[in-house]
Amino acid sequence: MKLKHTAFQFAWHYVLKPLIPRKNGDGTKLAHYQERMDEQLSLALLAQDKIDFAILGDSNGENLATYSNMVQLQKDLGLGVNLAIGGTRADTWTDFLLYTSE
Repeated sequence: MKLKHTAFQFAWHYVLKPLIPRKNGDGTKLAHYQERMDEQLSLALLAQDKIDFAILGDSNGENLATYSNMVQLQKDLGLGVNLAIGGTRADTWTDFLLYTSE
């Protein structure tokens, strides 16, 4: 499991993430960040059949979105993704999670 997770984190942080724009649009909605979130989730599911944890939230969560932090978290939690976006609030995430699929 550790190798899969470390390989995923490496591929995400150093290969794929630099190629995908952080946002499409002015950034006022989480949907403007959705392409990057979708790509990260897709890559994680290629590495393993399930994602063990996800970090959602504001800049405090986004600050954890480094290769070294995510590899450290994997020691206890398993394969994980960090979808946090600085400047977001709980209601922003609620609206995104409940209404994006409509």
